Amino acid sequence: MGLATRRNPENASKIISDVTTVSFTGFLFSPLLVGLMAEYISITACMYMLAIIWGLSSLVMWPYFLKRGRIPILPDRHVDVA
Repeated sequence: MGLATRRNPENASKIISDVTTVSFTGFLFSPLLVGLMAEYISITACMYMLAIIWGLSSLVMWPYFLKRGRIPILPDRHVDVA
C-alpha cells in the first residue's frame, strides 16, 4: 500500500480503498466458492481450476506490468563505502 502512495500520491487513498475492497471480497467469498465447487466436482479438480485461473490472470496482467516499467518498491539509495 505504500507503493500506491509513492506512485500516485494524489489518488493514493482511492487506490488503497480499491485494493482493500477487492482483497476483502476475495477473503469472504473465495472459501465459499471453493467449497461449493469441491462439493459438486471434486477438491482435486477445484485446485486445478484455481491454478489455471491464477496462471491466466498472471498472463493477462503481464503486459500491464511490462508497460508500467520499473516499479519502485524502495527508493534508490547510494551508500559510499570507504
